[in-house]
Amino acid sequence: MRMHLSLVRALSIGSFLGIAVALLWMRVEASTSSVPSPESDVVVAPEPLALSGLGGGDDELLVEPVPLPAARPVVITNTPPAPPDARVVRLRVPFVSQAPFRIWNLPYKEFCEEASLLTLHLWKQGKPTPPADALDRALKELQAWETEQLGTWEDTTAVQGVRLLREYFGYADARVVESVSIDRIKRELDAGRPVVVPAAGRALPNPYFQRPGPLYHMLVIIGYDDRAGEFITNDVGTNTKGAGLRYRYDDLYRAMGDWSEDRHAPDTTRKVMIVLS
Repeated sequence: MRMHLSLVRALSIGSFLGIAVALLWMRVEASTSSVPSPESDVVVAPEPLALSGLGGGDDELLVEPVPLPAARPVVITNTPPAPPDARVVRLRVPFVSQAPFRIWNLPYKEFCEEASLLTLHLWKQGKPTPPADALDRALKELQAWETEQLGTWEDTTAVQGVRLLREYFGYADARVVESVSIDRIKRELDAGRPVVVPAAGRALPNPYFQRPGPLYHMLVIIGYDDRAGEFITNDVGTNTKGAGLRYRYDDLYRAMGDWSEDRHAPDTTRKVMIVLS
């Protein structure tokens, strides 16, 4: 009886050990089968996924998106863009220097008014700049007329300049326009007419003036450039470099001022211009 029980126990223990060994073997097999073989250690891209019914016709493929190109760097400048209606106007006007022989003593250093008004006359007649000797005579003839008719030839006002244009040259349509603005000057130029403006010479940023510059000055505006924000002038107070000389709108307008006989100085609160219709 005891031998029978011992045999049963031995069989039971053997069965239990067999089952345990079998389970351990199965776990080892499972773990070894999950290790890739050298031949299988390659990553293969999956096939594209076909999407049907989204475009009609052939099936479309869902593919990997193409990366966008890098954005270009944005360059920031301090120069504002020109307005869309920016204009450039430059009239054909002869250049006259108030010192034809480049001598800047009296009377030539005071001939800016005569040279500016003579410029209007030459433009109106469609004539070029005369030779230096003829120009010198013309300026001195204007000086003589002013001395006789106006009692002075230095520092003449806009009204006196109009009187010269009317009585000496015969332009009955010469006139002074008062309280002008930058836009008003540009409108005259748009109509094809240059204008003469008196100004405080020492307030003008003319790089060719001998410092401190003239107390009073006259010059001819022949155009404007909206892209640069500049007036284009024939500044008679130079030898040749005043032809087409540019001033920023605000710089020239700020300096503009008719001669005040009471103050014996330019009055920059009086913005005037001389025009020929």
